[in-house]
Amino acid sequence: MSDLETALSPRAASVPARVWYVFLTGFSVFGILIADARFFVPGDAGATAAAIRAGDFMYRLGIASGLAGQTCQLFLGLALFRLFRPVNEGRARTLLALVIAMVPVAFLNMLGKFAPLVLFGDAEYSSSFGPAQLEALAFLFLELQKLGTLVAGVFWGLWLVPLGLLVIESRFFPRFLGYLLLAGCAGYLLESFTTFVAPAAHGAVSPFALALSAGGELPFALWMILVGARGPKRESTNG
Repeated sequence: MSDLETALSPRAASVPARVWYVFLTGFSVFGILIADARFFVPGDAGATAAAIRAGDFMYRLGIASGLAGQTCQLFLGLALFRLFRPVNEGRARTLLALVIAMVPVAFLNMLGKFAPLVLFGDAEYSSSFGPAQLEALAFLFLELQKLGTLVAGVFWGLWLVPLGLLVIESRFFPRFLGYLLLAGCAGYLLESFTTFVAPAAHGAVSPFALALSAGGELPFALWMILVGARGPKRESTNG
């Protein structure tokens, strides 16, 4: 541990993480709520293809936003490692390792979103497949990309465990935020595993799982952005 890391107060040490949380939140909100929501029409390959063709630039921006968000996630993990390293180095290393594992999975999963651009933009595919076949292929790749997101969701959940434990142990933040992070992990894992293991139950479980994951992770992100870390409370002594 460097002398500088030791000398920094928790509030000062949390500044890089706060900055990366701002960027991560911005790219995620744009990519998911603004860009992605415009294009994928469940159960309708033709409507999905038409939306992508009509909004090609925005669709590409959504992909770029997703890639940028995952890059921010990597730097956020490093910033949190530096913040929590003085608290518990072993858990901080576990947190960083899970972030390093999740980012390549998420990057590779983005290839599914490139598939419609390749299929619709290459004349060779147009000459080999009919319009309906191309739309079905593009829709298949997007469906696989959605399943890949659930694979990445396993890591998005697991990294919240060391983070939650560090939040509780450090006292840099209200302890309830740490317990919410642990609940958020359960939400991500529940969403992923019911999809893969018990798909018949996914429709009933998914709203609860999504509420757990969002309600577990977002409060900490907002606290970090708006407030940041605080120094641990010192016991008062009577003179």
